Amino acid sequence: MAGKNQNLPVVTLRDRREAKSDTTTRVAQEIMDAERAAREAKSERLRLARLALQSGGSGAAPAAVSKGHSTAGSRAAGRARSSASRS
Repeated sequence: MAGKNQNLPVVTLRDRREAKSDTTTRVAQEIMDAERAAREAKSERLRLARLALQSGGSGAAPAAVSKGHSTAGSRAAGRARSSASRS
């Protein structure tokens, strides 16, 4: 029976700690890579939508998704439209 264990590597406490830190580093890197890929994909979508709007493309630009937040610019534009219709 002793012959079977001779081929197994000896794992010390230090090796286990290094393995744990390597695992943590790998998982953290995977999370950051996924976030970067999502951010780059969003930036690309927004860039293409902006270019489509600037070039006057009608069907190429995706519709803007409202998250229910009103912005000061849209409120000002609404006031300008309503005051222009009263004149």
